[in-house]
Amino acid sequence: MKRHHKIVHGETLKEKNICQAEDCFEETFNPKFCSQDCLGKARRKYEYGICKAPNCEEEIYDAKYCSHDCANKESWKKRDNPAKRPEVRKKISEKQKGKKNSFYGKKHTKKALRKISESVSGENHPLYGVTGRDHPSYGIASGLKLQTVKETGHTVRSNWEKEVDIILHNADIDYEYEPKTFELSNGDTYTPDFIVQNKIVIEVKGWPNEISKKRAKLFMQKYSEYLYIVVGNEIPCDNFIEWENREKLAKLADIG
Repeated sequence: MKRHHKIVHGETLKEKNICQAEDCFEETFNPKFCSQDCLGKARRKYEYGICKAPNCEEEIYDAKYCSHDCANKESWKKRDNPAKRPEVRKKISEKQKGKKNSFYGKKHTKKALRKISESVSGENHPLYGVTGRDHPSYGIASGLKLQTVKETGHTVRSNWEKEVDIILHNADIDYEYEPKTFELSNGDTYTPDFIVQNKIVIEVKGWPNEISKKRAKLFMQKYSEYLYIVVGNEIPCDNFIEWENREKLAKLADIG
């Protein structure tokens, strides 16, 4: 019948439709799209998106991230590192104890030590230039003496922090332990030990180094609205209290 109408009457019985691709109004017989180009555009419309990494608005096609850099910034927290599992770490430790260790009884030469140091220094370090919220340690409390203070429930990083925590608690002072991370002018971050009523910052300092001194200076320059108190060993601050006089902290920090 269709052939007869086309040959004898010069007309077609095929149904005409409008192409369903966006901004295309071409007529098409039966198919939804007038061409392969329109078909491709329509399909890609549902596969394009925006990169899911923080502060990135790059357009992507059929993926979550626009680059490996963006994927690493967002997904490092979710990675499962088998070497960090307790059972795996225990097995590795057992296999490398004493004479089982391939380096047992040996020492690195000075030349080897220098090469090792250079391989992870400056731009060679895997986290070189990674600062702020992109750094894996951002906002994470770390330390070799992590312990929970029974009186306050705070998990602190040293015995000195524990004592200061108890001093503030017993003095009935309104304070928080590591509640906030500050971004410094050089791109680094700093998380002080205690903050009192969002007016006083208290830092418990053990053995200071040049990095801690520099961080203290940058903090006071950018956040001058805070009173900066250091307890323990001295670094740049507004008020310094020697560890032997730590009980004086309660009176100095009590701002009513």
